[in-house]
Amino acid sequence: MYLEEPPKGLMVMDIAQIVILKGNDAGVFGVQGSGGAILINTKRGIPNKPIPSLHVQTISLLGYQRPAAFYAPKYDTPEKRLTPVPDLRTTIHWQPAVKTDPIGVASFEFYNADEQTSYTMTIEGLTEEGKIIFQKKTLWTKE
Repeated sequence: MYLEEPPKGLMVMDIAQIVILKGNDAGVFGVQGSGGAILINTKRGIPNKPIPSLHVQTISLLGYQRPAAFYAPKYDTPEKRLTPVPDLRTTIHWQPAVKTDPIGVASFEFYNADEQTSYTMTIEGLTEEGKIIFQKKTLWTKE
């Protein structure tokens, strides 16, 4: 049986097997399986009833989301660059899609804020093969 949502209250002890299908193996789901599929096989019989716990919370993941637009000021004229209003943004740059060239190099530009401070760059993403990318680095430090 194909479910779009996992059953509510599924307990770990009800699970017999978890199978991850990729490529041709997910073809049984047609177009819906083109990105892969996760099969959760439950044990037969009466399922265990969820036991309330203060340390367990059920969450529903949003999955892939359409990237939102991020406002960044443009300092493309001398008047905008020399404005007396300080730029005190806490999030300096956010770019939902950074593409690499054929050898894996990417670049981007941004204007920093007016406060002299450290900048931490965090890069998160997925490769075309589904491998997770995560890198956090301090770009500049206070002087």
